[in-house]
Amino acid sequence: MNTVLIIGVYPPPFGGISVHIQRFYAFCNENKIKVRILSQSSGNGDKNLLKVSGILPIKYLRMFRLIVRSEENVIHFHVSTPGLKKLILLGWPGILFLRRRILVLTIHGGKFKLTNSKNNLIVVVLKKILQRFDYIICLNKNQQENLYSELILPKSRLPIIPSFIPEKKANYQVSGEIKQFFYKIKKEYKYIVTATGYAEEIYGYDLLIDAVEQIKEFSVAVILIFYTGEDKKYLDILLKRINNTSFCYQLSNIRSDEMMYSVKMSDILVRPNYIDSYGMIIGDAIHLGIPSLASDVCDRYPGAELFKVGSSEDLNRKLKLMLKNLSIYRQNIKIMQKPNYADNLLNIYKIAYKK
Repeated sequence: MNTVLIIGVYPPPFGGISVHIQRFYAFCNENKIKVRILSQSSGNGDKNLLKVSGILPIKYLRMFRLIVRSEENVIHFHVSTPGLKKLILLGWPGILFLRRRILVLTIHGGKFKLTNSKNNLIVVVLKKILQRFDYIICLNKNQQENLYSELILPKSRLPIIPSFIPEKKANYQVSGEIKQFFYKIKKEYKYIVTATGYAEEIYGYDLLIDAVEQIKEFSVAVILIFYTGEDKKYLDILLKRINNTSFCYQLSNIRSDEMMYSVKMSDILVRPNYIDSYGMIIGDAIHLGIPSLASDVCDRYPGAELFKVGSSEDLNRKLKLMLKNLSIYRQNIKIMQKPNYADNLLNIYKIAYKK
């Protein structure tokens, strides 16, 4: 395998896709694998970052041209579940012009089903595009089963590779404001429980607040950290609840280093999502030595404790158990083996290139 072109949201902070790409890019550089990244973002001056700008149709035309003219052997698309339909625009180069390239796709996001679309033409075209990919990386078993049943592709072309790649950075650049925020919280509360994600209902923030309201005797502060891009209507409702809940706080639009620092300052990370694909932040927390509790809606990083998705009662019960035995949970994740899935992804490239 010689060179790779990665197409996706970059650089962070723009949620899990940008973080995954950033870390895989660093991994490839360490292993002397030539990688370029094609993104719609403004970028950070990296010579290997190909940036496109302009209004949406112009962006797609420019991306189309760059993809077709690229010389990379492997082209790897990263899209969110809602962004799949964009492949109708970006996918045509894969069908018409990239026959001699190795095409790889990762679908980041939760519930995925082609037949959910009411437009039959979109379904037909998207199926054709997806079937053109040499490999579609699945983040969990549910995603693999859905793709297998709808695309009729062999499972060897639908490998399960979770998106988590550990960050090697030990020290984080954090503003004095963020440090002071956590200093005050730690003075007032015995424990800090953190949840991160977009400000959308599927992330289950209300479920977490409901559960913590029942265990006030533990002196727990809940900190909700939102990425950029939100459901404004839901955010307004959620902020009203946060403002009316004495133990609940929120941070938003903070830098990647400050996100990791916030997780590191927590006692437990909770991922209460109703819909999810994996939850990279769980792996981050465990690598930082922070116990994690997540809904059982999908596969999770090894070491995470699970509760029944949508059940405030089960979340409450598991959270109490973890708070009572926090030192044991910390010790367990300290000694456990922690996988790095970057090697698995690299192996897919190598296998494909040998064909």
